[in-house]
Amino acid sequence: MAKSDAWNLLGLQDDKNTQFILEELIQIGLKILNASQGSLLVAEPDKKNLRFAMVASRTGLANFQRLFGQLVGKTVPIGEGITGMAALTHDIQTSTRASAGEKFYHVRGDGSPNAVLAAPMLIGEHLIGVITAVRFDRGKPFSTEECQTYGMFANIAAVVVDQQQRLATLAHAPMAAAMGSSERKECDLVRDVLSLVRAKPEKIDAVHEIFNAVARL
Repeated sequence: MAKSDAWNLLGLQDDKNTQFILEELIQIGLKILNASQGSLLVAEPDKKNLRFAMVASRTGLANFQRLFGQLVGKTVPIGEGITGMAALTHDIQTSTRASAGEKFYHVRGDGSPNAVLAAPMLIGEHLIGVITAVRFDRGKPFSTEECQTYGMFANIAAVVVDQQQRLATLAHAPMAAAMGSSERKECDLVRDVLSLVRAKPEKIDAVHEIFNAVARL
């Protein structure tokens, strides 16, 4: 499966820019964690597998990017290995090859990392996917603090995807028609507010005040 096919599972409105933002987000996370490589896996609709949509490597591994790029399109069963367990439990997971033993799930072309960190991308209880960070150095597990930090990156990635999915829903009437009543009303409200603000940008402050007043009711 090609990268574009894996990304199609997300149904994004602004596909190219969203890919760029998410890749940059993972690269920043890798730099902060001093990790070697990161990836983004998308949850398939049946929630049985995660599918690789992106692989990003630090500068020192640039020569291996083509090799690692072969991971795109491959799958990891939800519930298997560190990454699959993050998807199943909705919690951040990490382990090293030494401590995980046979539970350390191997995907052909992954470079055999020695430590893996996987953080689920969630909107409420809805699983969008998982972002991972790996180290190839032996004896360097991810700390609790590093897990928490990467978890925040996963939260940001989830919000970015969710916003683009909502915009895609608004842009496609047939998709909107298939939604429930409350979801359709929510999308209609967002569309109306966006239309008003774009047509009359000077009304932004007034709209903001109205929302604040309603929230206080």
